[in-house]
Amino acid sequence: MSQQNEENVFNLENINVEETLGKAEMFIRKNRNILIGVAVGLLAIIGGLYYYNNVYLPEMIMEGNDASMDARTYLKQNDLDKALKGDGKNMGFLALADEYSGTPVGDRAHYYAATILMTQGKFQDAIEHLEAYHPGDLITESLAMGLIGDCQVELNKKEDALAQYEKAAANNANNLTTPLFLFKAGMLAEELNKSDKAIELYKKIKADYRSSDQGMDIDKYIARAEAKSGK
Repeated sequence: MSQQNEENVFNLENINVEETLGKAEMFIRKNRNILIGVAVGLLAIIGGLYYYNNVYLPEMIMEGNDASMDARTYLKQNDLDKALKGDGKNMGFLALADEYSGTPVGDRAHYYAATILMTQGKFQDAIEHLEAYHPGDLITESLAMGLIGDCQVELNKKEDALAQYEKAAANNANNLTTPLFLFKAGMLAEELNKSDKAIELYKKIKADYRSSDQGMDIDKYIARAEAKSGK
């Protein structure tokens, strides 16, 4: 390449860079207020998240633990109405679930409220609280899912309950809740005259969870379901 051509290329590159930098500078000047607003907004979001996770939430949890003490005491004393609704001075689990929504205190309140409502025969209300319950561990989550199935049985929504038990069994497969809800699903399948389905569920317990409480006597349930299906 000749010296003249090299100079032309060099000059072209310089022009392109200068043009690019000039356009960028013009864009920044033109949109300066918008860019500053975006930056301030991002800082506000980051600051808000930090405050929520490190200041607000811990304080809410501490406050909620203190506020729920009376409701938990009433629950231990089997004074379910006061545990659920409060005593006029202290909040019950219904109010606690609302007041401390989004915290572990509120989640536990949903669970306790649901179990009390179930004993009172208010199964649809119980389902709503169980669906709002977001525990920190998968075992408790599976138990709550199974309780929804129990409520659906009581509401005579047995097909829904069968699907719910299977869902609970599949959630975080383990040796405690999985065989429990497989067994409940199997029993309900038999009640719904779905013997083949029951056999499938019982055999899964036998194959994968033989040492569980449900697996100990599972052969007799398999035999019963097979007799019903004519196998």
